[in-house]
Amino acid sequence: IAGLGEYDKQLQKLQSSAIDFDIVKGKPLWKETGDDADFEQAVATANKAAELELELEAKAKAAAKEAKEAKEAKELKAKADAAKAKEAAATLTPQPGDATSFKDSKFKKLNDDLMKRESSADGNQPVAVEELWQSAEKLVNHYEGAIIARSFIEGLRADVTSYCEREWVEEDDLKTVSMLMWAAGKFGGIRSELCSLVNRAIREDERCAVLYDAVLISRSINKNLVASYEDKGLSRDQASSESNFRNWPNGPNVDLHTEGYSSNKDATWRGGGMPLVDLEWYLALEKKSCKKFRTKMFVASSFSRGVADDFSRMRYDTKNKEGTGKVLFKFNFQRHKCLHVNYIDKSQFPQEKEFLMPPYTALELVRVKVSKDLDVEPHMIEVNVMVDNQEEDNALPLAERI
Repeated sequence: IAGLGEYDKQLQKLQSSAIDFDIVKGKPLWKETGDDADFEQAVATANKAAELELELEAKAKAAAKEAKEAKEAKELKAKADAAKAKEAAATLTPQPGDATSFKDSKFKKLNDDLMKRESSADGNQPVAVEELWQSAEKLVNHYEGAIIARSFIEGLRADVTSYCEREWVEEDDLKTVSMLMWAAGKFGGIRSELCSLVNRAIREDERCAVLYDAVLISRSINKNLVASYEDKGLSRDQASSESNFRNWPNGPNVDLHTEGYSSNKDATWRGGGMPLVDLEWYLALEKKSCKKFRTKMFVASSFSRGVADDFSRMRYDTKNKEGTGKVLFKFNFQRHKCLHVNYIDKSQFPQEKEFLMPPYTALELVRVKVSKDLDVEPHMIEVNVMVDNQEEDNALPLAERI
C-alpha cells in the first residue's frame, strides 16, 4: 500500500509537468514531443513506478498464497488432532476380550512379573533408571511419534539434571526420576502429558503394544505411593496405625500456607468430563448391594476443590452437552490410613496440590448426584477410598472412567 502511494505521487508529478502519457505493460506512450531530458526522465520514472506496482502485486499474491497454505495446514492439523482424539477416546470403550477385573488384566500379570524379578531368589534385579528412560521414550514414540519422543526425553533429562543438582539428589534415584516423569509438563501432540499416555496404555491393557513399558513406569511411580511406610521399615499393619504421611488434607482450619491446607478435611477432589454412558454406569452401581469397584488408571486428585472445578470446566464440551458432561469427584479417606496414596511434591504445577493413587485402586461409591443444569453445576460423585488395595477383592468391577 505504501508503494502504491508512492506510485500515485510519481504520476501526479508527471501530470503536473504537462507530460501526456499512458502506461502499457510498464512502457510510456508519448502523445506529444518534448524535451529529450524530460522524455528520458518521464520514461525512467514511469518504468520505476510500473516495476514497483508489479513487485507489490507479486508480493501480495505470494502473501495470499502463504496465508492460504497456512489455513490449509491448520485445517489438516485440526482434522488429524480430531482423529487422534477420537482414537484416544475409543480406548475408553470396552472391547470384546477386554479384562473385566484386575484379576484378569494383563497389567496384573506384568506387574507381578516385575515384582518377582525385583525379589528373585537368584538376586535382586531392580528396575534401573536408564530402563525407565527407555520405556518412557517407547511409550511416547508409540502414541506421538519418534520426533516428539526424542524431543520430550531430551528436554525432560535436562529438567531432571537441573532438579537433582538443585535438590542434591542422585540422577539415578528411581523414585525421583519417575515422579518427575509423572509431573512433566506438556510436550505436544493430542495427549500432551506423559501421565495421560501412561493412563491410556493401562486402559487399553491387552490391546496396547507398549503395555510393559507403561507397567514399568507405573511400578516405579508406585514406589513413591507406598514409600511412606516402606522407607521406614514398617509393616502394613504398623503403617495403618501410625501417621506416616508427610502431607495430608487437613482441612481449611489450618494455616493457609502449610502444605496440609485443603478445602475439606480428609478429602480430596477431582474434576473432569464424563460421557452419559459412564454416568449411567455409576448410577447402576449405586443400586447394587456391593458398591465397590476399581479404577483402570492412576487417579490424581487435589486438596483444592477450586482446582478440581477448573478441570471440570476445561473438560466440559459445551457444544456437545448430550455427549460429555462435567463431573466432580469427592474422595473420602480414613485419616492417615490409606497405604497407597501420596502427595506429589515434585511437580511443575505445585498449585494443583496433587494426591495420587495407583492404577486399580479400590473405591466404594457413596452417592451420585445428577446435575439438573450442567451450565450451573457439575454432576457429583462421592466415593470412599479403601485403606489397603491388597485386602480388597481383585474381581471387583472396573470403572472405565473416573
